[in-house]
Amino acid sequence: MEVFEELFFYFSDRVKRVLSRIPADKRANIHEIRLRAGKPLALSVFGAVRFVNEQGALCDFPQLGFVALPADVEYSFNAVCEYSLYSYQQEISDGFITIKGGHRVGLCGTAVLDGGGVKSVKSISSLNFRIAHQITGCAQGLYNKYFSEGVCNMLVAGVPSSGKTTVLRDLCRLIGTRRQVALIDERSEIAAVYRGGAQNDVGFCTDVLDGYPKYEGMQTALRVLSPRVIICDEIGKADDCEAILSAANSGVAVVASAHAATIGELRAKSGVRRLLKRGVFDYVVFLGSGGSVGKVVAEYPGKAEE
Repeated sequence: MEVFEELFFYFSDRVKRVLSRIPADKRANIHEIRLRAGKPLALSVFGAVRFVNEQGALCDFPQLGFVALPADVEYSFNAVCEYSLYSYQQEISDGFITIKGGHRVGLCGTAVLDGGGVKSVKSISSLNFRIAHQITGCAQGLYNKYFSEGVCNMLVAGVPSSGKTTVLRDLCRLIGTRRQVALIDERSEIAAVYRGGAQNDVGFCTDVLDGYPKYEGMQTALRVLSPRVIICDEIGKADDCEAILSAANSGVAVVASAHAATIGELRAKSGVRRLLKRGVFDYVVFLGSGGSVGKVVAEYPGKAEE
């Protein structure tokens, strides 16, 4: 079964029927499926918004698109939660749920607040299915240049949907084929662990700490796993950066990703700026968007000057 078809289980019959009519050669380029109550079904294709009509043809005009009903959104939400909302309260309050295959579903609705924080989300109005693609070999160039003879500390940066997780997953596979790797997979997107087993190939020598917050996961890895490399996705919090400093001081290499379009945006993140000033990363690479998704478009030395 192709990756796109894995998601059909989570859609109502009427939505599934439309999605199944999209030509096979178009499906591979779809990165997101946005289901909004009372609005046209929207797809993200290389960063551009497209719509799909009843016949499965992609178009640029929303008025021609297939319209999702509130019942379609409700069906998908219940399916994503495996018909047990109570079991997913923490994920719902976080605003997303990772499903089988490593696909991440973003939730939009009305926030239920408790003590100033979001306790839950009710009246779900839209869902965004971010499709996880394992593209074997997409990081081969980076690996050959920076990791074939040893290890280094690397930060992979880019805007949302630039392919950071996909590239990080393939780097994990390549590095983890020869060296001990600890993968801190906080959102279960990289290894796509489902009921205890990784569904994606992340390397023979990779230990997966699934669902661990990055700080706790890195500390556990340093204490008991003796990794040569720690890999994690989307750093930014103060705790993340403290853990990376601890790993670097222990002689363990770190490969991570961060949201940013430019080196200036990276410096604006206080935690990441601290890491850059300390020279923790040997290299910072930026991935492109649009037609350059997953491709390195800029490289900098890790100790970025102001």
